[in-house]
Amino acid sequence: MSYLCRVLPDHHLGVALFSGPLTVDDFHGVLNQLYGNPAWKPGFDALWDAREVTELVLDEQDVSTVVHHIQRLADRKGPGRTAFVVPRDVDYAIARLLIWLTRNERRQRKAFRQMEEALVWLGREGLAPVVRQSLDANAD
Repeated sequence: MSYLCRVLPDHHLGVALFSGPLTVDDFHGVLNQLYGNPAWKPGFDALWDAREVTELVLDEQDVSTVVHHIQRLADRKGPGRTAFVVPRDVDYAIARLLIWLTRNERRQRKAFRQMEEALVWLGREGLAPVVRQSLDANAD
C-alpha cells in the first residue's frame, strides 16, 4: 500500500490519498501522519481518497484497533467533516462500518463514490485540481 497525506492550511483541509492494497498499518499510518501533522488544526475537514485502493487486507481485530485509534484522536481532529471517497462496494461498506462504529464522535463523516460529491459536501467544489497539485508537488 502506498499513501500520502497533506494538510492544506489555506483550505482548512487534510487529505489522505491511498493506492494499492490497504492494510491496518496503512490506516494507523494515515491517522498518525494526517492528524499528527503540525499544520493540522482541530476542526479542519478531511478528505480520504481511496479511489486507487485495489484490495482491503483487514480482519475483525484490525477494524477494532482502527476504531480505537480513531476514537483516541477525537480531540485532535475536533469538529468538522471527514469525507471518504471509495469506488468499490466492499470499500464503501467498510467506510460505512467505520463511520457507524465511531458514531459518537463530534465530527460528521460520510462515504462517497464520487470525488465531486465529496467536495460539494465538504464545501470545497472545484478544489480537486488544487488537491492533486499539492499532493504531486509535495510527494515524499
